[in-house]
Amino acid sequence: MNAKRILLGLAATAVFGLVAGELISLSNLTVGPVVRTVVLAFLATAVGALVARRGFVFPALGLWFVEWLVVIYFLYRIAEPTAQASILAIARLNLPNIMLSALAVVLGALLGQVLAERTQRSARAI
Repeated sequence: MNAKRILLGLAATAVFGLVAGELISLSNLTVGPVVRTVVLAFLATAVGALVARRGFVFPALGLWFVEWLVVIYFLYRIAEPTAQASILAIARLNLPNIMLSALAVVLGALLGQVLAERTQRSARAI
């Protein structure tokens, strides 16, 4: 049962992140890319952890890692035709974004788990 909840939490994280990111893009908010990534990572992971209830920090970090691998791969593929492709340079330029989003994922997962525990506790009290 716990594995199903974690998979549902990962799906909720991915869907919330994609939908919220698109809505932010459509609303023409002027938010810096680092702030946008960090806030979306935090909120999406909190929603996923709320669904998963517990044990979500490491799966969320795994999803974060895969997402960043995909981003770096696509950035490399974009820079490759210009002969300026360097994975180290891409990683170095995105390092603040990568590290802050990792912190946001961990904090979001912990917050979501705490909220899930509180809602379960209050539901039992009723």
